[in-house]
Amino acid sequence: MHLIFLDNLLRTLSWTFIHSLWQGLIITIAAGLVMLVTKRSAASLRYAILCALFFLFLGGVVLTFLVEWNAGSGSSSGLKFVNATGDAIFHYSIFQQPIEKLGLFLDSNSAWIVSGWLIILSIKLSRMILDIMYVSRLRIHKIVEPGD
Repeated sequence: MHLIFLDNLLRTLSWTFIHSLWQGLIITIAAGLVMLVTKRSAASLRYAILCALFFLFLGGVVLTFLVEWNAGSGSSSGLKFVNATGDAIFHYSIFQQPIEKLGLFLDSNSAWIVSGWLIILSIKLSRMILDIMYVSRLRIHKIVEPGD
């Protein structure tokens, strides 16, 4: 039971990371458009809109995780386009085999995807913490008043 839970968690996290890439791309494009359109607007308006886009991204990632988790197997079967009758909107006969192969590859390598993401996250967090410590140290040590 414990292994099934961990396998489902790894697959769900893996698919969430994969989906967050295209979601992040869409939000990044929207943020660029916001910066372009609101170039002469107040900074507080740009800040509020960009914060809303950030929280929209976070909500999208959480929603993706929940949909993938509820899909049961953790595969990407939770995010399909269907119409009211339950038929698939997109018929991808040409792309069906490559998409299925990609899905199987991602499912079978979900542990590596999550591990790689955790390693990259750890490196980035460590670097950020070291930079914060360096800036804090600069403010306290080796302060010299400029000469006249």
